[in-house]
Amino acid sequence: MKLSVMMITYNHERFIGQAIESVVSQRTNFPIELVIGEDVSKDGTRAIVERYARAYPEIIRPILREKNVGMNHNFFGTYFECRGEYVASLAGDDYWTDPCKLQKQVDALDANPDWAICYHKVRCFYEDGSQEPHIFPEKTPKRVSTLDDLLEDNFISDCSCVFRNGLIKSLPEWVYGAPVGDYILHIFNAQHGQIGFIDEVMAAYRKHAGGAWSLVDPLQKRVLWAEMQRNLVAHVSPRHRRILLEKSFAHMAGAAEKYAARGEKQAARGCLRQIAKRDWHSPLLPRRRLLRLWLSVDAPRLLRLVQALRARK
Repeated sequence: MKLSVMMITYNHERFIGQAIESVVSQRTNFPIELVIGEDVSKDGTRAIVERYARAYPEIIRPILREKNVGMNHNFFGTYFECRGEYVASLAGDDYWTDPCKLQKQVDALDANPDWAICYHKVRCFYEDGSQEPHIFPEKTPKRVSTLDDLLEDNFISDCSCVFRNGLIKSLPEWVYGAPVGDYILHIFNAQHGQIGFIDEVMAAYRKHAGGAWSLVDPLQKRVLWAEMQRNLVAHVSPRHRRILLEKSFAHMAGAAEKYAARGEKQAARGCLRQIAKRDWHSPLLPRRRLLRLWLSVDAPRLLRLVQALRARK
């Protein structure tokens, strides 16, 4: 099998048909399989998946969960079911817009054996029309990026990537409770090769109220992202640990500042405790900033006094 498409779906009744159609309509000179992880949806998603599986038995292999396992268990569980040399990812609420997308990316990966991942631009749109559509990434990336670039910023949309299968043999338990699965997968894969870019828009990424990540409070997103970065530290080289630690500190400290500014002191203290608990002995820890933040939350008068005394000098 040359390529597997991994698709996870939950309560995507309005979208799943379009997602599947965009896969089965792909024009390739190699066989593909579509592995769909259906996580016991509460709407009609499963019935639609089963109907398509009957219509395309040579392509679609449904993984029908017996009980709801959650997004990341479904995501990685579906990934480990993929049998292709390459794996393409597509969520059940997104879709591909270029019928030659898979052929183009497989050709690029075949031609560049040092690439672990190949991705492209996507069109992001809002289901409710609340914002204008935009292209992601907004700035055209380098043709070839590395893990260093990916640690600085996540520029790969899940529905845009094709990657080599088998680079990951197992995963630490914490990934199943992480806020997102695709970025973690990219980080692990990018340790085995470069990241190639095709400058074309070949997929549509749908933002809607039912999206799991869309429902999370923006500040909580920061905290969850910081925790994920901190957990990744144990799985990268020493050089990359520094990048992840600095990013994690920045996200968590920024969340603490914003929580304090809106009067949520308990949440701010929680962020600061997280930093101190895990990394107090790290030479990278910005202790002065941490102390200043702590004073701003628990002893604002003392902080103002210290700042006034410094201003007099």
